[in-house]
Amino acid sequence: MNKLKVSAYCRVSTDMEDQLHPLSAQIKYFTEYISGHEDYELIEVYYDEGITGTSVKKRDGFNRMINDCENGIIDLILTKEV
Repeated sequence: MNKLKVSAYCRVSTDMEDQLHPLSAQIKYFTEYISGHEDYELIEVYYDEGITGTSVKKRDGFNRMINDCENGIIDLILTKEV
């Protein structure tokens, strides 16, 4: 059986301490969710913290993820919100 190559993208908009826990919770959730599906292969959970959502220029995790998509490394991206 060919597994679907799945990644997730997580982001919080500030680097304040109260936002770092939600980021780690998102990463944990997606890691467990993807790993819990036997037809999924977890590629990576990409993330950015403290980065504005109005531009992708400084979102290194997002840009690496898009590059990996363009190179055929990822089939599906999961995210909490767009």
